[in-house]
Parts: sequence; structure tokens; C-alpha cells
Amino acid sequence: YAGFIRRYSGRESNPGNFVDREGKVLGQHKGIIHYTIGQRRGLGLSAGHRIFVHDLVTGIERQVSFGPGRDEQPSFAPDSYFLSFVSNRTGVKQIYLITRHGGTAKHVPTGNGNAYFPRWGKIPQ
Repeated sequence: YAGFIRRYSGRESNPGNFVDREGKVLGQHKGIIHYTIGQRRGLGLSAGHRIFVHDLVTGIERQVSFGPGRDEQPSFAPDSYFLSFVSNRTGVKQIYLITRHGGTAKHVPTGNGNAYFPRWGKIPQ
């Protein structure tokens, strides 16, 4: 993606700071064209333990996952209504399902071991 932007815009992207809402510098980035909206992996920053949805139109950010453990690896369904994620709230990493509005997460059985990187197929009813 970054190479495409450089070739077609003829511009480089300047490095800068990752900052939180209060303006505190969290780390350095190598230029905005190297990242996507909402990206959390590969930034070299410590990520939070909950999942938030940010409405790009209204600018409102809403927490959608709650509970013990660490919630990570969110993946929106093709319809953008459901969201799956991995959580270790039971002691092992398992997949959970919620709507984009939040609420109680539903455990998706995947076996006894750790589960990683949920992917979408048919949406469960």
C-alpha cells in the first residue's frame, strides 16, 4: 500500500508520533501511509485489553467488549454487524462473538486448546 501511494502521489510520508487523546506521545511511526484505520498490530505499542468501535462519521468511539481477560484480534463479519474476537477470559484463548453495538459476548466453541485469528464463514444464527 505504501509503495502504491508513493508511486501515484509522488510524495513520501513523514515520520511522526503516535499520541493518545490527551496528546501524550506513545511512540514513533514511520509515516501515515504505512498504517490502516484502526490498526493495532505491528505498531510497536502496547495495546489495550478491550475492543472499541470508532464511528468514522460521528467520531464517537464505543467500547464493545467487557469482562475479565484480554480481548484481541477483532474481525468484522462481512455484514459489519457481528464482530468476532479472541479472549483469554477462561484461561485459554477462545473465540467470542458480539454485535457492533456490544453486549454480552457469546463463546464460539473451537475445542480445548487456544484459538487464534477468527475468520468469517457462515454467520451463526
